[in-house]
Amino acid sequence: MQVQVTQQEWKLSEIWDRASRELTQVKGRFGDTEKKEVCALGAILFYLSNGTVCNRYEALQQGREIGDYWLMKEYSSLVDLFYCKTGKKIADLNDDEGWTFENFAERARELGL
Repeated sequence: MQVQVTQQEWKLSEIWDRASRELTQVKGRFGDTEKKEVCALGAILFYLSNGTVCNRYEALQQGREIGDYWLMKEYSSLVDLFYCKTGKKIADLNDDEGWTFENFAERARELGL
């Protein structure tokens, strides 16, 4: 399977808004692209890759195969930006604190992300 990256500017608030309408949120794992079940981190990869991956390990492998790491760079940048602005890890908020996609989108909007 080839990753089809968008290379467009995405805001985290847009990603999680869209995820709240189109995807089922899961905890404790990245999810399953075919079933459209993803965690908050998986949603970032899902939309950056045009719905082809939701797992960072798959995305990294694809980057190696095609020699293009844009997807992983963009993903890492968005994840790091959220952490820098909040001091909280997305995985912890998703898995341990029970944040919904709507909660993530609202917080990202408040922070201008």
